[in-house]
Amino acid sequence: METRYIDENGIERRVYTPSYRAEFSEDEENYNYIDEKGYERFIDGRDLVSRHLAFHGIYCLNPEIYTLNFNEYDVHHEDEDRLNNSMDNLQLLTEKEHKELHRKRNFDKFDYGCFSGNAII
Repeated sequence: METRYIDENGIERRVYTPSYRAEFSEDEENYNYIDEKGYERFIDGRDLVSRHLAFHGIYCLNPEIYTLNFNEYDVHHEDEDRLNNSMDNLQLLTEKEHKELHRKRNFDKFDYGCFSGNAII
């Protein structure tokens, strides 16, 4: 299945789902697809588009801020849209920071009632 969208630079992009991936011809080898978790990947399947963009557009440009090895960072989509890979939507966080952020956001989305410590009563 093919999905078309206009990126932040006004360029029409084509993204393919994995089920359509097997039907690619060699001249389409540079197109991306959406993986089983809903993230955009390069056609070779190894790299997430968001990680590639964050590496070149955030990590490499800010070595004084991002002092850890790049593999020690998660890429967070601020608007939670896994296909929105615009640079202003991507943020580098450690795994601990990323999990904490999502834990807080998920907690805020639900009304659990009464709590006692970490246990739901």
